[in-house]
Amino acid sequence: MKQDISLDRVHELLDGVVEERDYLIGVPDNFTNPSSLPILCDAVAELDFIGEIHILLRVPRKLINSFTRTLDEVLTREAIILASKIISYLKSIEGEVLPENAGSYPHANQAKKVTENKSVDLKIAGSSWTTVPRTETMRDRIAQLSITLDSILSLAKHSNYSPLERGMTDLELAQLIAILETALAILKAPLVEKGLLTKLGKMLKRSSNKVAAANNESALGEMVDDGAKLVSDLIPDLFPK
Repeated sequence: MKQDISLDRVHELLDGVVEERDYLIGVPDNFTNPSSLPILCDAVAELDFIGEIHILLRVPRKLINSFTRTLDEVLTREAIILASKIISYLKSIEGEVLPENAGSYPHANQAKKVTENKSVDLKIAGSSWTTVPRTETMRDRIAQLSITLDSILSLAKHSNYSPLERGMTDLELAQLIAILETALAILKAPLVEKGLLTKLGKMLKRSSNKVAAANNESALGEMVDDGAKLVSDLIPDLFPK
């Protein structure tokens, strides 16, 4: 898919979708008409024409259809989720999220260093590393997880809610951001560490529960919950007992 869209067009779409996503975050209405988001509609249509983008982005086919046909209103939180994942996928084309080839992977020792975060104490004991299978299925699963994590990271960094409204303290939000950044770096490497993924899954699940309890930021909460499920499903396949 990446070979079928020029980088100039990627940059153009990326700038427009970021602007429309940021606008959506401030929309008070529960529903949004896709026709009010022309750049997002263009991005969805172009990417979906190249390949069935809903599978990689883990969004309903019906939602994609709403943006390619601009007929039905959609939930604003679903539009935010779609826009965030489109942003992350467009970034991946630039090589910012997903690995391009094995030659660009850092050595295991280099990958291990990124688990050392100086600003936030993640308390991760790195002890069990494994090679990521080079299968198409695993590549797609890592891609799905990377896009989801990058989307969560993007929303978390742009949160305008108070700690009480979002259900997380500033420290908890900083910890979530730190582990997301670390995990995204690790997922580009040929080796992954079980302790990091386990910590990531637990933190995503806890964050999901906190956001749900606060009854706010449903777009962020929904993506955090999806991320927790992806990590939970991935760990036993990478680290079989």
